[in-house]
Amino acid sequence: VEGLEKCLESLVKAYPDVKLFFLYDEHKLDVMKSYAERGFECAVYVPYAIEHSLNEVVKLLMSYALRRRWLRREIEKLGYQVSMLTNASEIPEEVMRVLEHGISKLCIYGSKKEVIGKLKMLEVYGASMVIGLPIKESPEQVYAFSECLKQL
Repeated sequence: VEGLEKCLESLVKAYPDVKLFFLYDEHKLDVMKSYAERGFECAVYVPYAIEHSLNEVVKLLMSYALRRRWLRREIEKLGYQVSMLTNASEIPEEVMRVLEHGISKLCIYGSKKEVIGKLKMLEVYGASMVIGLPIKESPEQVYAFSECLKQL
C-alpha cells in the first residue's frame, strides 16, 4: 500500500477481502493498526539487520532511505542537496544524525533482544505477517531473524 494511503479506504471498500501489505515505516504504523482493528489482514515488509552497528546499517540503507520524501525534506532543511550524498563516509555529521534517525524508522535492527521487541511492537499494531529482507544477505541473518520470530 506504499503511496496509496490516501486512496486506501476506497480500495478496501472495492476489495473487502484484500490483504494489506505495508512497507515498514514507524510513521505509518497507526494506519496499519486502524485497518487491522477493522478486521483487515495486514502484513509488513521490513528490512532488518541483527547484531550490526547503526553506522553499518546507515551505509547499507542510505539510498533506500533517501527515497522517502519526508527524509529528503529533513536533509534539505539543513541546506544540503540529497543528490550530493553519494559517499556515506563523507556525509556531514548533522546530516548523518538525520539519516540515522530516519533509518531507525524504516528498518528493524539491533541485538536479537531489540529486534524481538520491535517485532512484538508490530504485533501490537496489527501485523499478522512479517516479510523480512536482510540488509546484509547471509544465511546467518536469515537464521537470526527466524530465531527472533520464534520468540513471539
